[in-house]
Amino acid sequence: MTIGMVFTLIASVLVLAGELALGQAICGALMRRVGVEAHAEDHSPLAPLFWISFLVGLFAHLFGVLVIGGIVCGTDVGQAFAVEHSSFFWGVLACAPLCLSARRWVRDRTLVAWTPTPITVSWAVWLTVISALSMSLFDAIETLSTAWPFNYGDLPFHLGMITSFVYGGNLLPEYQIYAGKGLSYPFFVNLWSALLWFPDPSFESLDVVFAVQWIVLWCAVFGLLRGDRFYLLPWAVLLGGGSFEVLAKIMTHTDWNLSGVFGGKLIREQFPWEPLLPTIWVTQRSALIGVVTLLAAVRYFHQRFSSTGVARERIIGIVLPGVTLSLGMLAHTHLFLCAFMYLGLNVGFVVLQNVWGWCSRPAVVRERLTTIVAPLLWLGLSALPTLLSVPFIWDKRGTVRFVLGWMPWTVAPESGNLGALIGSVATW
Repeated sequence: MTIGMVFTLIASVLVLAGELALGQAICGALMRRVGVEAHAEDHSPLAPLFWISFLVGLFAHLFGVLVIGGIVCGTDVGQAFAVEHSSFFWGVLACAPLCLSARRWVRDRTLVAWTPTPITVSWAVWLTVISALSMSLFDAIETLSTAWPFNYGDLPFHLGMITSFVYGGNLLPEYQIYAGKGLSYPFFVNLWSALLWFPDPSFESLDVVFAVQWIVLWCAVFGLLRGDRFYLLPWAVLLGGGSFEVLAKIMTHTDWNLSGVFGGKLIREQFPWEPLLPTIWVTQRSALIGVVTLLAAVRYFHQRFSSTGVARERIIGIVLPGVTLSLGMLAHTHLFLCAFMYLGLNVGFVVLQNVWGWCSRPAVVRERLTTIVAPLLWLGLSALPTLLSVPFIWDKRGTVRFVLGWMPWTVAPESGNLGALIGSVATW
């Protein structure tokens, strides 16, 4: 490991701590505003609030980078400075959360609220496997290569975007391969990589950045799924969809043409799953940060909103997950939509339940009308940050559409809607 790689590793840990501190400050302010206090166990890596705070700090940091970097790079002089002094420029942007948290350090002699979690056997095994997998994402010692065949399609795109941020001052984001075309892609994971890359912007150090992100996000998955208690859940997420067979083929160096075996043929045969590890988690980097955002929001929502009747607890159970998802729309747009629809359905059913229970007692409806309107109002307010992401995702609007059936091209046209519906059920 080179000196640059060591500096990158240390700087990445400090930047992540700064983002957690920033997120805890934002979430703490929102909770105090509502009148809810965090408990000591909420600061454990097994608690959803811990990861909610980290994600809010991360996304707020990335939006700050877009705003400040966009202002600087919006001028010829500023962009020239960002390109010529990229390490200094990105270092300032990366360390901003640490500077904002300096007051807390001076006052409390601590940067983040942290409740240690005992290391269990399941946790140790998980961390060992995840760390080993992180070393296989790509290799840059002599040439750029990867142990995952599918990654040769996606990795160049991600590397090109990251290098365009760092080396090109591309903070009024444009597609790195289409000059003048505004970037319309959930690019937060790549912007995050660019931030952590500042100490030594070489591909050897970028390998370290990818590994750090991989380990942190999979630790989040383990904590949010309570892998210390439900041992199989994290492994199901990591290795679902046939990944055991894929891993066996890769480790034995047999049948490397996996795309023809799993990707094309099985989908056309109405098998709706892909092996997650080689085709999603390794290649589609935004999906991993998206699933962490979804898990954190849903777990905290159920912890605060669904499991208590206290009004303030229910409000914060809507606001924090809603804000996290809204800020993370550029992390993974489709998972954001799924999670927000899930929250909306839950809130809607609670509202309908209340209306149904009170319709026979009209005298109390007016007095308790706020308990009907408030959840919908808070959910709507928490969705406002999505407006920040719309300009960067608008051109992708055509990828989100609803169709009847899982794969409509497999249904004969004369079968009609009923046939499509039956085909969808048969597929599952």
